[in-house]
Amino acid sequence: MDYDTGALSKVYPLQTKSPLAPLSYGAVGFHLLRSVALNTVPILLEFIQEIESAAEEDEEEPSFPFERFQGPYVWHVIISYCQTTFIQITRLLLERLVTVRASSRLAWKLTKDAGQSAVRKADLPRLQRLLKVPVTVCRTNVLLYIADFIVVNSVEGLSICLSEQPQGPVHPQQQGPVPLLTRVQRFANHPKTMLIRRRMICHACRAAICLAAGAAASGTAMASGFKLPCIDVGWVRG
Repeated sequence: MDYDTGALSKVYPLQTKSPLAPLSYGAVGFHLLRSVALNTVPILLEFIQEIESAAEEDEEEPSFPFERFQGPYVWHVIISYCQTTFIQITRLLLERLVTVRASSRLAWKLTKDAGQSAVRKADLPRLQRLLKVPVTVCRTNVLLYIADFIVVNSVEGLSICLSEQPQGPVHPQQQGPVPLLTRVQRFANHPKTMLIRRRMICHACRAAICLAAGAAASGTAMASGFKLPCIDVGWVRG
């Protein structure tokens, strides 16, 4: 069904921006600077601690450990920059896609079985159409949580599995490429795996709360006959 989103957005707060808006130069530059800042501060603190410890050991001629911050360490820092920036930009894109999708669904439901003029003249939409709005927003929240969880933990899981650094002492005969099975076992025993499990439980609880809140809002409004105000889908990320 065709509808005028420009006219409808004047009455209802519907998002009409392009899904590729998060990939603008300003957004990419901001999150690149944010990624650099988040990864640079811990490195600087560690570097300062190394210098202080070296100065305490040899007070006359302190030797600064620049060798430790070269080679593989620099490559690890670059990968960390790319990983953090990719996660942030992907989150922005997912948020915009879900918001645009929710806006389209809300516009279709608000204009269903009623003309544009009837919807614009009314103070609030009719109850039977507005009851579907909280459920739609909650469903988009659930989809966003699931997509966010998959993206973030897939990147972290791949970075752990592809890491060549062992978790314990390495036998001389074990040097060389790490087998895939060993990498999978390392990922299962990695401390970050527990964090991923906690995130899974947190996302599941948030999704359940959103669905319960949407069902409760619809049921309460249906029982009392109270007309709910129009919901701004801009808080769909929240």
